[in-house]
Amino acid sequence: MSHSREAHGLATAARSRKNARVLAMTLAIAFTLVVGRLWVLTMLPEDRVLARAQAQLHRSERAEGRGLTEQPGRGGIYDRRGRPLAVSYYEHDLVLDPLSMIGVEPDKRPSHRSEWLMKALQRIDERVSKVAGLLNDAGVAITKERLRVRLIWSLTGGREGGPKRWMRVAERLSPMEYRRVSEALERAKIKGFSFEHRIRREYPYGALCSQMVGVIGESPLDAPERDAGRAGMEWAADRAIEGQKGRLHAEADRLGRELLLDLDQVQRTRPGVDLTLTLDAEVQRFCFEALAKACPAVGASRASAVVLSAKDGELLAACTWPSADPERLDREGEIGKLRLGALLDRFEPGSVIKPVFVSWALQHGKVSMSSVFDCGGPDGVHAFGPRVVTEYIANPNPLTTEMILVKSSNVGAVRIGIDALGLDGMYDALQAFRIANHPALGYPASVRGTFTKRRDATVHWTGISLCQGYEIMLSPFGLARLYLVLARGGEFVEPAVLKEIRGQGQRETTPPVTERGRARILDREVADSVRSALERAVEEGTGKSARSDRWSVAAKTGTPRFMNTALYNPVMCAMAPVAARSPEIVVVVQFKDVPNRGPRTYTGGTVAGPVVKEIVERTLNYLGIPEEPGRESKNGEIR
Repeated sequence: MSHSREAHGLATAARSRKNARVLAMTLAIAFTLVVGRLWVLTMLPEDRVLARAQAQLHRSERAEGRGLTEQPGRGGIYDRRGRPLAVSYYEHDLVLDPLSMIGVEPDKRPSHRSEWLMKALQRIDERVSKVAGLLNDAGVAITKERLRVRLIWSLTGGREGGPKRWMRVAERLSPMEYRRVSEALERAKIKGFSFEHRIRREYPYGALCSQMVGVIGESPLDAPERDAGRAGMEWAADRAIEGQKGRLHAEADRLGRELLLDLDQVQRTRPGVDLTLTLDAEVQRFCFEALAKACPAVGASRASAVVLSAKDGELLAACTWPSADPERLDREGEIGKLRLGALLDRFEPGSVIKPVFVSWALQHGKVSMSSVFDCGGPDGVHAFGPRVVTEYIANPNPLTTEMILVKSSNVGAVRIGIDALGLDGMYDALQAFRIANHPALGYPASVRGTFTKRRDATVHWTGISLCQGYEIMLSPFGLARLYLVLARGGEFVEPAVLKEIRGQGQRETTPPVTERGRARILDREVADSVRSALERAVEEGTGKSARSDRWSVAAKTGTPRFMNTALYNPVMCAMAPVAARSPEIVVVVQFKDVPNRGPRTYTGGTVAGPVVKEIVERTLNYLGIPEEPGRESKNGEIR
């Protein structure tokens, strides 16, 4: 018996020693973890700690599996002078947990609810004045009465008349407002407030540049809740601008709650790149304001303008009126206004195509500027086989090649096209001027010109139509691309809209536009002679409305008509200044659906000319181009 008791005592002692060892090991492990955590917080490099703190406090985060993703800052889009056209920044909502602020937990017993509510109201009255004053001082406009009403509602507006857990006190705080409010709340040691953060995209120039820049929106097809480019350059460069999202990996406890993230399990966010466009926001403004004023006045449904730099071929402006305000895209019909018709809408160009065929005939010696053509005589009518061509204004006397351009003679243009060039020569001209080539502009879905295929063409139908700018379709940008050849002395270059890419500590300048698709189409003497004829068209011909008292302008008008309607698409293509044989800009203005309200109410000279003049003068003045001395104003004065 005594032996049994002795054995039992030895076993008990052994178990005690084992338990003591387990406890000691457990305490040692816990102590090691605590010390290790303290070492992490105090000894890790400061940049890692700060990066972690920033990721936790200022990220736009979404749960994805076992972890959170940090959305990168979307890259900015800027104009050629560094003005922001699209920028992203954090936006903050101030959120309040009323129960935490008043410090009174709800009593779930129905018989005690009224007693709890009275106590909660008393605490609200004690705190609301201080909180409202604090928020007002920090820049959040909220009155004491309004805050009190919202707090009371939050305590009774939940399920079964119980309290709601959260209420929004202020929305869309800027980063500066967020800093002021958070610092004020921290100093006052007021509980219950927190912030919700998200990235906001802003377009400082609104409708002025929205068609070129584009917008972003949710993309259910790409990924849930992903904000992606939906038009313009936002769409064209979406993946590069978006950047790469970071991922914060996490463990989870048995209830599925995420535990503290491990610093070694962070996939860092890579911000999107910034784009610099060739666009100039001020030149864009000149175009937009001129179109907005003229379009309703002439009854047009739409109007577009394009401005190219003749020096380097860069796109300075491209807009279509009306345009869409990015802040109002939820309104009916607003989303359709994002279409940049200046680059995407195609029209029959009418008479503005005439310099293409005339210059090609000059280039190949088929005519000279002094060649003379009968242009319909006093009646202004001439039959070419089964087709009859009519002049807008009859020319009783024969016209030289130069005067055919100055007066925009339809009969003369057809004579040069059919008699001098022939159908094959006309198609050679269209091919040489790259009309059917896709523009390598960098804007999404920019369209190429089209025309009746050679195999389907006949001299007396297609040939005569092409000479007058029919059976051919071009966008306003496509026309500017043609006239850039004349402005550059016969040299073709491919315009571009993307100037520079910056990101990840690198800066990449796009290849010079003057090296893109560079080719000589016309001799300089030919281009200069055609440009001189178009200068006369402004001084004494169909383009008089574009004449400037400050700079010389060369331009060609067109008044194409919709078949079997009384609607026209008046257009003007211009270059300025031209006196020094080195223009600075090419300007194209096109209106759509202008009604015929009587003589000279719908022509390219009457409708588009004044708009071209305004854009030319404002742009050259803005660019600092000196005025040309000796210009005679319309009242006969010499400048």
